[in-house]
Amino acid sequence: MAVDNAIVTLLVRMFHFPERAMFNRVVAKENFVKSNRINKLKKELITKIIQQINWVFIFKKSTTNIAEANEPQLPIKEIDFLTIDVRGDGKANAAIASSILDVLPNPAILQFNWEVDSTPMYQWFMADYQVKKNTEFFEVSQIYASKALLSDELPAFARYVGLNQQDTSNMFRFYESILENMERFKFLGGKEDDTYLADAADEYRKLNKKIEVLNEKIIKLQAQAKKEKQLNKRAMLVKKVRELMKQLEDIKKEHK
Repeated sequence: MAVDNAIVTLLVRMFHFPERAMFNRVVAKENFVKSNRINKLKKELITKIIQQINWVFIFKKSTTNIAEANEPQLPIKEIDFLTIDVRGDGKANAAIASSILDVLPNPAILQFNWEVDSTPMYQWFMADYQVKKNTEFFEVSQIYASKALLSDELPAFARYVGLNQQDTSNMFRFYESILENMERFKFLGGKEDDTYLADAADEYRKLNKKIEVLNEKIIKLQAQAKKEKQLNKRAMLVKKVRELMKQLEDIKKEHK
């Protein structure tokens, strides 16, 4: 069974996806499990966690009127949009997304759908790409993720990543525009911002990366402090955690 009509309606009405770009086919997850570009652990995740993969939209000149990109670095002719229904709490989304994006032949946008205590959740994944040397094939250089979104957060998210908000000069700029807006939404938390995106895109990506790194360090130090039995060492670890949390707070305050 193809993707639920409610999801298609949401993407068309709220995110302004063109109906003529709709493809809506089920993709067998075995296509990814068979790939020699995915390691055994991630293949097991795909088999265990994914319920269904749907290839929902194909964005190309004939379905969007957006010109193909002629940039030699990234000559994009087509962008694919897939939805992925998963089991569990969403913690495996990033690992699964990196595998799928790396195998797909075209730059893509992935929307993960799952439920937590019967509450629907959504998350988008995109990537930076480069063309493999002496080939016409794309390869992923970095993965980007939106925050996990509740249904009532989707209208605000759509105001950033909706197709009516993007640069449509060509397919490359179109994809980059959606990615840049996704990163801007992630950093600002959906608040309105009048910063010109072309000037701010790299800054938002770097800031989001700094925040992720700080959060990882804080979680690691908190775990170490919890296990540490010597009071002096524990106090030092707690102090480091507080310093990192202050850095995190300062970054958010300075740029909001």
